[in-house]
Amino acid sequence: EDDDRFLSMYLEELQEQEPVSEQELDQWLNAYLDGDTSRMDAIVTAMLPKVADFAKMYKNQGLLLADIIQEGNIGLLTGVGELKPEFTVEQAKEFLAKSICNAMEAALYEQDEALKTEEQMLRDAAEVSRAIKEIEEEYGRKPLMEDIAERLQKDISEIEDVMQWIS
Repeated sequence: EDDDRFLSMYLEELQEQEPVSEQELDQWLNAYLDGDTSRMDAIVTAMLPKVADFAKMYKNQGLLLADIIQEGNIGLLTGVGELKPEFTVEQAKEFLAKSICNAMEAALYEQDEALKTEEQMLRDAAEVSRAIKEIEEEYGRKPLMEDIAERLQKDISEIEDVMQWIS
């Protein structure tokens, strides 16, 4: 719901800009490819609605739509800067579309990896906590790092990392 509201507001802001026809965008891209860098801002601005369209494909996949759009915008800026003079206008458009989507997909991948890392840390924390309780019950004392490491068959440094994370 928040994503939909954000998208509506974002698209309304974009509609306040002067609309750009495909022909106009093609002319700007052609000029840019010929070395006229003064068209860079116009190209980026004209393509912002396309970024929003691409972002809709990645909605509800782990990031807020605003973050996906932001990453797409960064991909667009990067892509425009990497356009090669030998590109045709169609190749440039395809390259920019790929740059936008790649940036969005990279952000989603990073988010997914961060969640996996956090889930692993939670599992490790539970395992260490369980080992601590078992050792305390067995020996009637607080365990040493070595005791926990031996019980879990892990390096002491791994146990220290987990202990640092949970404290």
